Amino acid sequence: MRLVFEEKAFPSSLSDHLGLFSQYQAKIRFRKLMGWDNFLYSFIIDTGASISYAPDFLLEVMNITPNLEMIVEGITNKEECKVITKVAQVGFVIIDDENYTSREIKAWFAFHPYNGPFLLGMKDVLERIGIEKKQGKRQMILDLP
Repeated sequence: MRLVFEEKAFPSSLSDHLGLFSQYQAKIRFRKLMGWDNFLYSFIIDTGASISYAPDFLLEVMNITPNLEMIVEGITNKEECKVITKVAQVGFVIIDDENYTSREIKAWFAFHPYNGPFLLGMKDVLERIGIEKKQGKRQMILDLP
């Protein structure tokens, strides 16, 4: 299955010098204990993230109590940049910009206690699928097995 995501441009504090930045976002629906969550969450597709990363309120939504913790570091290993996360394997589907839905994927997520980013990372997700970015197309294509 091929899922297609359109490039989304956004400004930054350096837009006057660097122009707009771009990113690709996927909609995610999580499996709950009984059925599926009705809400779609927007995740940035981030090939630089080792693991998928999301706010910990989603654990309550999915009725999951993780028993693993992991320290996540950003682009620096300074003590003030480290975040203690709860880690759990969850089920979810990815919905693309054309509203096509993947089969269910099981992957490890690190859940953080902040109102921080939603990142779809490498572990069990992007490392298992083909990623295609065509020059000039402004699309990212994920090929799921």
